[in-house]
Amino acid sequence: MQSFADRLVEAIRRKRSVVVVGLDPRLDLIPSEIRLRHGAAPDRPAAAARAILAFNKKVIDAVAPHAVAVKPQSAFYEVYGHEGVAAFEATCAHAADRGLLVVADVKRGDVPDTAEAYARAYLGSPAAPVDAITVNPLFGRDGTEPFLKAAAATGRGVFVLVHTSNPSSKEI
Repeated sequence: MQSFADRLVEAIRRKRSVVVVGLDPRLDLIPSEIRLRHGAAPDRPAAAARAILAFNKKVIDAVAPHAVAVKPQSAFYEVYGHEGVAAFEATCAHAADRGLLVVADVKRGDVPDTAEAYARAYLGSPAAPVDAITVNPLFGRDGTEPFLKAAAATGRGVFVLVHTSNPSSKEI
C-alpha cells in the first residue's frame, strides 16, 4: 500500500505542479446556464446538487491535466442534505477517475469516540471516496490521534489545521 504522501509526491513530480483546486460550490456563483439547465434553487436540494455536480465536473475536467488534487469543502454540499452529500461523493469519484487526488475539506475533530467514528467514515472505509482529509486539532491529541491511526492503516492522509485565513483566527 503506497502512502498518501508518496502518491502526492509522485503526482507533483509527474505533473510538475503543486496546484490543489478548492471546490467550494456556492450556488449563486455557478454560471446561470448550468443553474437553469438543472432547475437549481436553494430550496430545491436535488436540483441544486445536480447543478453543483455538473459545474464541478467541468472544473475537474479543465484542471485535471494541471492540478495534483482537488479539495471539496463538505459544508457546501451538506447544506443540500443527502442529495448534496451524494454530489460530494460523485465529485470525489469524478476527480479520482480523472487522476486527481482528493482531499476532503471536512475539518473534523471531536472527543475521542466521535473522532474515531469520523476517522472510520472518511479514512477507514474502503467506500470513502477520498485520499485525505482536513482535521481540526482543537480537541487535542486524543481527538486527533484516531485520524492519524486510521490514515496510517489505510495509506490515506491527514492535514491538521494549524492556522486559518479568517480574520479572527488569531483570537485562539
